[in-house]
Amino acid sequence: MFLSVLTDHTAGNPLDGKLVWTNLKQEEISLLIYKKYNINVSRTVIRQLLDRHNYKR
Repeated sequence: MFLSVLTDHTAGNPLDGKLVWTNLKQEEISLLIYKKYNINVSRTVIRQLLDRHNYKR
């Protein structure tokens, strides 16, 4: 669910497959999840998910 929301908003370094980032703010990710799945997710949880999936700023 989390990664499906980020699919169209993810970029990365082609030389380092582990380095990925998104152009969305935490609030925007939370809003997209709410609109798509009707689930409220806090900014804290979004930050934890970004960290868990190796997204960098």
